[in-house]
Amino acid sequence: MESEITKDELYNEHLQEMFGIANIAEYSDKDIERVFDRLLRCLPNGGKLYKYRSMEGQAFDRAYDGLKNGYLYLPNANTVNDDFDCTLNFDLDKEVETTAEIFYAEPWHYLDNWMKANMDQLQWHSKSDIQAYATVMGCVDKNTW
Repeated sequence: MESEITKDELYNEHLQEMFGIANIAEYSDKDIERVFDRLLRCLPNGGKLYKYRSMEGQAFDRAYDGLKNGYLYLPNANTVNDDFDCTLNFDLDKEVETTAEIFYAEPWHYLDNWMKANMDQLQWHSKSDIQAYATVMGCVDKNTW
């Protein structure tokens, strides 16, 4: 029996698709439904999504229209009035240091795993680029790097 996919696995799959090289502007309605279905399954609280809106003036009319017509308006991150609403928090220096440590410990392993994981997303200029990569990496002594 196949094990059920975890919320973390769903979320990682979602991040890979959303922040990979996929062009979401080219997605079909079916693709968008698939993406939102997956996202809702990995959200906490049973996949409920809350959007807080002002109920004053035209804001109520717009919110009501969205509910009535089945759409959700989401503004661009640079137009929201909360400076922390769309922030990405990470320590770039720490990430660079950690990545460098992994790379220097086993560069062949690191590069080979990265290539295998990203092969379908890389944009090679020609078919010979893959062979050139393999040839160059074949010159690396795996004992001395």
